[in-house]
Amino acid sequence: MNYEHFEKVSIGFGYDAIRDDFKVIVFLASIVRGGDIYVASVEIYSANLDSWITVDVGFQFCLFKATSDLIVNGNPYWGGCVEGDSVLVCFDVLELVLKIVPVPTIYMMGLGEEAEVDLDGLVTEKETEIETWKGIDVEFVDWNGALGAIAINYEVECSVGKFTSTVEYVWVFDDIERIWRHNRTFGNIKVDANLEKVLHCTKNEKILCIFSSNKLFVLDLEAGCAKDFFYGARLCSYFGVYGYTESLAHINGMENVVVQNEQNDLDLCFEVGVCW
Repeated sequence: MNYEHFEKVSIGFGYDAIRDDFKVIVFLASIVRGGDIYVASVEIYSANLDSWITVDVGFQFCLFKATSDLIVNGNPYWGGCVEGDSVLVCFDVLELVLKIVPVPTIYMMGLGEEAEVDLDGLVTEKETEIETWKGIDVEFVDWNGALGAIAINYEVECSVGKFTSTVEYVWVFDDIERIWRHNRTFGNIKVDANLEKVLHCTKNEKILCIFSSNKLFVLDLEAGCAKDFFYGARLCSYFGVYGYTESLAHINGMENVVVQNEQNDLDLCFEVGVCW
């Protein structure tokens, strides 16, 4: 395939469980309308057929990243933009079509109403006069086989640079009614660090997250606490950790990389790829 006429390429992987077919999805983007980069073509590779096909885009959109970070039920998702609105773009591996998924209201939420807030998210507490920066973010995840959105509140004390991440609740997308529904409240699980990414959610409601300084924590929803899982900075400065789904990423000869916490009270095992 010749990509030289396109400004950007974004790649995702999918799996059609009915046909037992692995797929590679490639978005090809070009510059249109005032310098914005929009997806112009979508190419799909089928492992069963060992061939490529072109899929009609159907609508105009742009993507934020060069890869898909999320796969739910074999369908890859990308963060994107349609007519100025933030959305998720899903490729349906069964129907071979692109679908727009609206982001939940919490994705666009501002700050709370209890403090005096300016447009930059800077908050001055009325009693202590301590300036803090507050904000909210959403991590999209595979939540028990459904598209989920985990809400995370951030707070930084500007004078000392103290960073606190609070995981509060999860919303789940209803594919039939095309709406987000509140699924679970966690009870304010706090970690004194910057939550960078949710790597994996288990079926027994434990969440593996990577925080600043390459620290891995397990958020135990049943116990309502965060547990130290792994500290990558002890290895070297080029350490990185990535979650993967073995059924979607198998290479002949590869062996499972299993990282298991040594604490006896943590009945938990994650499959994690470690690079350094």
